[in-house]
Amino acid sequence: MTDPQYADEIITSGQADLVFIGRELLREPYWALKAQHTLGIEPEWPIQYGYAVKRRAK
Repeated sequence: MTDPQYADEIITSGQADLVFIGRELLREPYWALKAQHTLGIEPEWPIQYGYAVKRRAK
């Protein structure tokens, strides 16, 4: 599963309760954050990254 819209469509339509993205996460560790951005959701950074992200946004 590499396309965030397709994964979201599968879950929201009720075709599946779960989609596996393990291989894509190995390839792209920030896939979940990029998927949130693609779907128009404000990415929720892990607390540990918060300080660096806030500094970079200024």
